[in-house]
Amino acid sequence: MRAKYVNPGTCIHYYVVEWDPLDLSWADFRGKVLGPTDPATAPDDSLRGLICNKWEELGLKSQPDVGDNGVHASASPFEALAEKMNWLGLKLEQDAFGQLLLHSGVNDEHIAAWALDPQVTYESFQKSVTGSLYDALEDLDADRCVTQCQIIAGSVEDDDDHVLSPAEAQDLHKRGHTLKIQTVDGFDTYIFKYYLKDGDDKEHLWEVTRSQAKKDNGMYGEPVWSGKRLGVAEAHEVLKLVAPTAANNGHS
Repeated sequence: MRAKYVNPGTCIHYYVVEWDPLDLSWADFRGKVLGPTDPATAPDDSLRGLICNKWEELGLKSQPDVGDNGVHASASPFEALAEKMNWLGLKLEQDAFGQLLLHSGVNDEHIAAWALDPQVTYESFQKSVTGSLYDALEDLDADRCVTQCQIIAGSVEDDDDHVLSPAEAQDLHKRGHTLKIQTVDGFDTYIFKYYLKDGDDKEHLWEVTRSQAKKDNGMYGEPVWSGKRLGVAEAHEVLKLVAPTAANNGHS
């Protein structure tokens, strides 16, 4: 497929297109403006439909088909960024969407790795999802695409700085602002999970756990403390559970 575009005597004509998402969603850009992958099923007024119907008039050697359908368009704002970086040598910070990602906390290392469409694992609706990065972002408008990138980036964080020692966890429990408490009454262990904000840090949410194991005499032993900083996806799910309570208390 690539040879059709890079062999001697061939060329690529490209267009950089911008529009207001209030006027046109990314899904409609691909489905209605571009047309489906099979040009035979594309609307007559879509780009692929027009090329399919007028292929002889346009001087093409054959009628377009699924494998060679006349025109390509990026499946998401992120894929558009990756393709401009790859084909046009665009620098990340020169692109408006690239700047949005950087300001949202998605770093250049994430973006460079994701441009190759790796398999990624992230939390969605309290379930672990694994699949193509491009598929995870397909047809999302710029704002939702940024949010999804934040979720995926947060889900892959694995840094020792995000794990608390027992003393740090206990100290955070004392000074932090608790948003929600969950209890797990196991057969051998009783567990409290505290979801906390730490002082003026409005960006991150922490999970502090206090576990107490039952002894042979039926009494519970000394508490064991642990804690970690939640990734974006995990924090998202906790805040969804907290939101009704916060609303009832008059908080936003």
